[in-house]
Amino acid sequence: AMADKNVSGLGTLLREHKAGVYLAGAKSARAEKPKELREKLGIGVCFESVEDAIEGAMSMAKKNDLVLVMGSMQVLGQAYRYFRIAI
Repeated sequence: AMADKNVSGLGTLLREHKAGVYLAGAKSARAEKPKELREKLGIGVCFESVEDAIEGAMSMAKKNDLVLVMGSMQVLGQAYRYFRIAI
């Protein structure tokens, strides 16, 4: 998330649904640091990179679980490269 976004409501929703939350910072000066984002959300595990966060989520996902990548275009671009999705 960008540092100027209000994410507290999202944290409430994620906690209510007992979602696994894996946080990584985007490569942007405006990006929220993962630890600060976790503090605002009240939930999450921090990772050094988007790729590491995806691997963490995938390792915890069960057969029919959904792994949803959310974030800026930079984060999504990193996820696309991780999954080798051509844009």
